[in-house]
Amino acid sequence: MKMAVYLVVLDLRKHGNDYEHLINELDRLHGHRVMPSAWLVDVTVTAKDLADHLAGGYMGCSDRIWIAEITSNGYFRNAMGGTLNWLSDSPPGRQYEAISS
Repeated sequence: MKMAVYLVVLDLRKHGNDYEHLINELDRLHGHRVMPSAWLVDVTVTAKDLADHLAGGYMGCSDRIWIAEITSNGYFRNAMGGTLNWLSDSPPGRQYEAISS
């Protein structure tokens, strides 16, 4: 299977829960945090497989996850440092441009 770039958005609902294992797993998958609760991940599995993997072992039952493949015509503004470099190293269907203010 070809690598796919996914946007992973998390709503971690249990305040005080230790999500260090989840963050470590996203790091292990060479993910890049683009916003406090949003990551880019470049993997060879489907969005459902990735969601099942993260939700099954690293998240609580009330936490929420949204995963969408980044395939074309994207845009971002003021993402966290290193985002454009990460996208350059793991390009989705098209190149992205960043506008910083």
